[in-house]
Amino acid sequence: MTGYGGGIHDGKGYSISPNNPNTIPQPTLTKNGPVSEQEAARNSQRIASPNLPQSSAQRSTSSQRPPITRESLCMLEFESIINNRELRHVINFNPHLCFKPHFDIENSRKKKLEAEEYWSLLKQDFQNSLSPLQACDQNPAGDERIRDIFCEVKHILRTLVPERDLQLIGDILDVDLLMQQVRRKVLDYPRLASSLADVVYQHCAPMRDDCVHKMVTTIGRGAANQDVECLVEGVKELFTVLENMKLDVANHQITSLRILLVENTLGFETQYFLSKIRHGRIDVGPSRHWFTECQAHSRPEEKPTSVFVRGVVDLVLSANDDAFPATFQFDDERLKCLRWDLQNVIAVQICVDIFERASYELAVWPLPREILESLRGRIKILLGRDGICLEKMSDAAIDIGSCLEHVSGGRFRLSEASLISITRHLQEDSSRDSQAWKRRENDLRQPLLSEVQRRMEEFSKLPILAIADIALHNLELEKNQFGPSFAYITRTLAHLSTIHWRVWAPILYLRPDEVESESGNQEDHVS
Repeated sequence: MTGYGGGIHDGKGYSISPNNPNTIPQPTLTKNGPVSEQEAARNSQRIASPNLPQSSAQRSTSSQRPPITRESLCMLEFESIINNRELRHVINFNPHLCFKPHFDIENSRKKKLEAEEYWSLLKQDFQNSLSPLQACDQNPAGDERIRDIFCEVKHILRTLVPERDLQLIGDILDVDLLMQQVRRKVLDYPRLASSLADVVYQHCAPMRDDCVHKMVTTIGRGAANQDVECLVEGVKELFTVLENMKLDVANHQITSLRILLVENTLGFETQYFLSKIRHGRIDVGPSRHWFTECQAHSRPEEKPTSVFVRGVVDLVLSANDDAFPATFQFDDERLKCLRWDLQNVIAVQICVDIFERASYELAVWPLPREILESLRGRIKILLGRDGICLEKMSDAAIDIGSCLEHVSGGRFRLSEASLISITRHLQEDSSRDSQAWKRRENDLRQPLLSEVQRRMEEFSKLPILAIADIALHNLELEKNQFGPSFAYITRTLAHLSTIHWRVWAPILYLRPDEVESESGNQEDHVS
């Protein structure tokens, strides 16, 4: 999946990733139960109230903001989840989605440097606040950084607790009072950390308890020894706990909302794309032209859905890595992955073909089925998603040569010359322009087309949620696979094609009379 949201600490952002409910604990089953979506939304609105202490986002540089802030976590809010267009689409294909921190390679260096600068400055601020020799109010910027710590913690906590605890949060994090104590060098940091921990313990998942305890211990030790390094480390741990709690709540909401989000997929996407068309934010002309071209190469009696499926299959089998029409924007990465998977199917078969040709020349025929399947499995693992690239050709040649040596009974010896010969055949046959590649691509086209059309016909009788449930079963079947099976590829392609067709056929591909005919064959209509 692509990333969501901006960078947080150390260059991290959030990605939506598959989650396995059998191995990952359910983190939001807290001691007092999860905070409801409605409460989280109400609390978030209260936090935006002008009566609360304001962040210094508009008046300070990045080095004066904590690396984790209300803005960096806003994508985990209930409203952001509901309006996350890609999440709403992807959840149809994988119900075990969850937000996870991830490292954005492009921005990680910059974000890490910003975070290091911030924590370094905060150490100086704490040193000033703890030193009895340092004059009060000497560093206004330092005051703002410490104030921002209190403000951000207060804001984030208020989105994590039920309404009954909002007053308690306000009492513990009375920012003006805390800042007076900081300036007078009388703030009791261990007591503040302990008070916050008492609240967090009630609402975090049990799996977070150790982190909360570590935070209290670290801050207490730092304050007792006037060790600013230790004190800042405790503050880091506090923000990490809050970030994890936000992730826990967001992931619980995704799970709770799954059925609603899936059932509303067609209506949501239809309204979204109609709005984009009205405001000129998407050019559907090339997509209409693509479907018109598909119709031009079809038989007169062919159904529009069959024409569409044939066009999609041609796109994913394209040896030129052609771009997908703009109407497939929610499935662009998924289609690219399916294209790579199908190209790997062809690449694996080409390796097997070379082995079979060589075996035939050595008069080793017919070959035992288990030998072919063993070689196919090893080559599939070797290639992964990279395909038969130059870096892997020599390894594939060794696998093929070793297998030849095994089946030939001594008539073939693996040598440098034989490896060069096998590698040369691999280079020639794995070229997209080679006759061997085109032959295997054509061999794959018809079974792929037939199977996707068959599955789409099955899906046409089902509501969108039932199709998503089939996707869940589809994932379970793939757990022990070294790579996606042909059945997985065809089911996924039929699934995304069904959603795409139900959204875009009435908008773009069909005439009004065709739309009426199509919708009469479906149980759930685009609303």
